Amino acid sequence: MIVLLDMDDVIADTSKYLYQKLRDKYPEIGEFQKDRTHFHIKNEYSPEHLQIVESILYNPDFQLSIPPVQGSLEAITEISNRGHNIDFCSTPHSCYE
Repeated sequence: MIVLLDMDDVIADTSKYLYQKLRDKYPEIGEFQKDRTHFHIKNEYSPEHLQIVESILYNPDFQLSIPPVQGSLEAITEISNRGHNIDFCSTPHSCYE
C-alpha cells in the first residue's frame, strides 16, 4: 500500500515553529502575537506584515530547521515497518507558483 503524508503540520511542525519565530523576533507587532484564524497565511496578515512572514517562511535556513511534529517520526517508522511505501507530499508555497 502507498501512504501519502503531507509535510506541513503533519510531519514538520511548520506553523508552530513559524509563529514562535515571529513572536520572538517581533514582539512589538500585535498581529504576530495573536492566534491564527485563517487557513491561508496570506489572509492572516496585512500586506506589510505578510512580507515579513514570507521572508522567514521561504528562507532556506528556516525550512531546514523546522522540527518534526511530536511522534511523527515514530509514526513514519511504524508505517514503513508494516511494509507500506511512503510518499511525502506538500502544496508548493505561492512564491514557487
